[in-house]
Amino acid sequence: MAPLLLDKQAISVFYGDAADVITDILTDYRNNIPETVGSFRIAFAKGSDNLRSVAHFHASAFSYVGFPQLHNECKALEQACKQTADVANVRQALESLISRIEESGHLIKLELQQLQPASI
Repeated sequence: MAPLLLDKQAISVFYGDAADVITDILTDYRNNIPETVGSFRIAFAKGSDNLRSVAHFHASAFSYVGFPQLHNECKALEQACKQTADVANVRQALESLISRIEESGHLIKLELQQLQPASI
């Protein structure tokens, strides 16, 4: 699996050079990671249709904060939910995605330190 990278060019395309807007968006994303992870775990417990919906819901958000890899992993999880009755495979895909979401928080923290070195 390729290393997770923050796509700063994508962020620039979406938000320009408005550091305050970028800071707000990245801070909100980072603060909501526990809720995002929780929504995936709850959806898994409720079944593959729920998990597929949650993955679909979050996919675009990952693109808007500069993580196209997470977008793609959500799309792959959606497909796994549609195509397999093997709960172990779906769980493995989910746990991999959750691990990467948590990793993204660290990358966001580093980016925020660059945007606002005195406030973090």
